[in-house]
Amino acid sequence: MANITRKELIKMISEKIDRKYPQEEIYWILKGVFGSFEDILKNGDTLVVWDYFIMEPKLKNEQKYNNFGKGTISIPSHYEASFRPYKKLRDACLELPVDEKQKSKKKSEKKKQKNLNENGK
Repeated sequence: MANITRKELIKMISEKIDRKYPQEEIYWILKGVFGSFEDILKNGDTLVVWDYFIMEPKLKNEQKYNNFGKGTISIPSHYEASFRPYKKLRDACLELPVDEKQKSKKKSEKKKQKNLNENGK
């Protein structure tokens, strides 16, 4: 699995539509789409793309943490972007092969993190 950059995404889209549009046009279209996503969230609206995903701002409640030596730290309530995949995206992830090495590596990372948390308390 790799990280796909915007440039690579534009190339992928161009190939998917048989290069009917120049990559520069696809760049501006993508820029407009992501700008629209941002505007939707700024307005407090929910974007639903049926069969693909839902994106909405979700309110996170105020949180208080103990900062040893400095008292408590309070993080005020705020909104965060929430993204939930729908059927087509979930199914695409289910088609990915599971590599046993990755699976065991994740388990060992979780054990290390758990041990660090237990020792840090």
